Order: sequence, then C-alpha cells, then structure tokens
Amino acid sequence: MILLPFIENAFKYGLSIDNNCSIIIDIKILNNNIKMNVTNSINDHSEGSGNNIGIVNTRKRLELLYNKKYVLKCGKAAAEYAVLLSVNLN
Repeated sequence: MILLPFIENAFKYGLSIDNNCSIIIDIKILNNNIKMNVTNSINDHSEGSGNNIGIVNTRKRLELLYNKKYVLKCGKAAAEYAVLLSVNLN
C-alpha cells in the first residue's frame, strides 16, 4: 500500500491523449531492501493540479512504519517527475 500512491500519481498526472508521454515503473527487492523508481512525463494538464496530500500522507506512513529506515526523493527534472523510494525491510 505504500507504493500505490506513487504509481497512481504517475498515471493520473503523466498520461495524455494529446501528447507523447511515458511512465516507467521499476520495483526491485534486493538484500531486504525494496527499491522503487517511478518516472512519468509532465503534461500541460498536470501542471499545478496536485496538492501533494498523497505524498505528505505517504511520508507520514513511512515514518510510522519504517522510522528512519527509508529514503524518499520526489521532484521534477526537465519534462519528467521522478520518485525514488528505498525501504530497508529489516
């Protein structure tokens, strides 16, 4: 359930019927660490349409469940939005 908001956002804000777009989702489990990278296109209709409440709530959940055993980086780069999440499952 921790991964789902980022995947949902990629489809919600990354798809367009008018423009070329891409969504890349990469999830791996290695040595008791789960690593997820989600990258999606930023389309004109998605600019400024989010309030980040999903990301804020997910950060709170991560802190409660995995206290300091995770890394979450989210941000825009060029015409893409990227999320990197790494969680130590030990």
